[in-house]
Amino acid sequence: MYALVLIGLGLCFLKDKNFLSILIIILFNHTSPDIIYYIGSLQAHVIVKSLIYASSAYTFFKLRYDNLAKFAQALLSCIVIAEIYWWLTGYDRVPLIAYYVAGVVANIIARHLILKRSRIFNFWSQKIKQTPVDWHLYHLIGLAVPLIAVCVIEFFFRHILNIQSLIIYNIYSELMYLINTVVLWILLNYAMRKTALFQA
Repeated sequence: MYALVLIGLGLCFLKDKNFLSILIIILFNHTSPDIIYYIGSLQAHVIVKSLIYASSAYTFFKLRYDNLAKFAQALLSCIVIAEIYWWLTGYDRVPLIAYYVAGVVANIIARHLILKRSRIFNFWSQKIKQTPVDWHLYHLIGLAVPLIAVCVIEFFFRHILNIQSLIIYNIYSELMYLINTVVLWILLNYAMRKTALFQA
């Protein structure tokens, strides 16, 4: 539904390359972790996990100017250590953390795309420029990274320390929906301000 709203907005503002480029970035950020989720059965495979973690480490290194990317790199190091520990101990209830890593990567890349949007999409249109909306989205998208980190740490509590905590796990989806809702509200507010009705 969320993706359909973004696509619908995009179809309404096809001529506005500036706004359309923002929508493309948000759509990427929203759908890429879901692709990993729908192939969730593959996450248990060592090779698939290794590819996800290696590509994530490379991404975090390349975007290390972003403090959240440095934080994500530290989180990824902890995840890899945990994965090695579970593999060495023959633990058979290993959580599928690769999905959460994909979420972090998507958010870090989306922040980069928003920050460098005018330069990245310059080939498409010379009219693409930074707007106040970019900064709101940049910071909002960043909120998802520490939230995912706390959720992953709770996995460590359950699957390493055997502390059965489900506090963050139970509210994780609602908090992510809240962030996505605020993002959508900002986009809709921006779109309404650009229509003739609200410009009159």
